[in-house]
Amino acid sequence: MSTINLSVLTKPFPKDQIRQRKGRRGKILDHVKAHAVIARLNEAFDGAWSFRIPSYWKEDDEVVVLAMLRAGGVTKQQFGSSAITRDREGGRPISIGDDLKAAASDALKKCATEFGVALELYGASEPEGDGNGNGKVTPSPQDRLRKARDEILKLPGGTGIFQGLLAQYGVEAIDQLPDGKLPQMLARCERLYRSSRNGKADGKRR
Repeated sequence: MSTINLSVLTKPFPKDQIRQRKGRRGKILDHVKAHAVIARLNEAFDGAWSFRIPSYWKEDDEVVVLAMLRAGGVTKQQFGSSAITRDREGGRPISIGDDLKAAASDALKKCATEFGVALELYGASEPEGDGNGNGKVTPSPQDRLRKARDEILKLPGGTGIFQGLLAQYGVEAIDQLPDGKLPQMLARCERLYRSSRNGKADGKRR
């Protein structure tokens, strides 16, 4: 039976591997590079781990990936994202491939935190992450979908709306959604919730 070596996974990173970068609202965030996380996973699992991206998509000015990290018989899922880098003159994307690699690194670090890697860098004083695996650990895709579901159920006819969305995927509950359909369902629910909030705000302004 596979085991998870928590003493290795949760071991604090040495100061020379900790980097700093500016996050949202100008807050300075501590983080480690993806290669340091990979080295830690190799050390803890003797290289017996796998990482894959079952789906990815473009949303507004960023790319988003859904990642799965499997190690020690356990699978963790997280989203990762990266802003699309554009040239200054025409505003055209420079390399979507590089942006996807950055999003994958972001997702890898977020998945690894669920195994305990670099948790010492994500203290309660951090209000949020910055989209690059830095700052507070982000909610899992399932948790985000449950939160979106709860908000939709508050809408008039929300129960029927959410059940209709599930029915389109041939399931009756969130836990029955295939991994490849989870990001699609989440995106649809969050768009629906945002549009309903915007509609209420427009109504108040009128």
